[in-house]
Amino acid sequence: MSRRIPLVAFVVVATDAALIHFWSGSTELLYGFRLLLGVGALAALVRMGASRETLGITFTADRSDFRRIGICSLAVLFLYAGLMGLHHLFPTSLGIDFVDEEGAWRYGWTLLLLAPVAEEILYRGVVVPALRESLPTWAVVVSSGLLFYLLHLSYGKDWRLLHYVPAGMILAWAFLSTRKLWVPILLHFLGNVLMGIDDIVRLLGE
Repeated sequence: MSRRIPLVAFVVVATDAALIHFWSGSTELLYGFRLLLGVGALAALVRMGASRETLGITFTADRSDFRRIGICSLAVLFLYAGLMGLHHLFPTSLGIDFVDEEGAWRYGWTLLLLAPVAEEILYRGVVVPALRESLPTWAVVVSSGLLFYLLHLSYGKDWRLLHYVPAGMILAWAFLSTRKLWVPILLHFLGNVLMGIDDIVRLLGE
């Protein structure tokens, strides 16, 4: 089983990269396919014998989970505050996800709902357990941060948006420390909410 998790993860990342690179249809449909890819990979791994705990497929919660969510939320807030400080010192259009009302509605549907679920299933639920097969925890966290950054470069994001590295590391740590996939999904959602609020403030200020 230990050899199958990395193999499935490699196929998943390669398929996801191909989808993102060659896709020319609607964003919503793209995320729908990515979500199906992730769910299918998790189902395949379970059938191959991977434990639900390894993949984070559990919906229970305890007090320690909420402590970790609080720690990660504070880290996300500090990261966001740092980004806003840099933005005010060096005004830029980097990282803006929408500039009009239509874009805001699309952002709400895709990047607040579909993206956190699809990306966390793919890159925390499938890829992180694969990395954990051969790397220590700290290396998995760092690797996940770098992969999260590269993922967003494939979306056409500017290379200077380096905050995706610590963001990916926070999400990986949250998953590894709780063994629950819903935790990084929630944190990813909250992070995207903050970025969306920033875009709304800029849009209203114009």
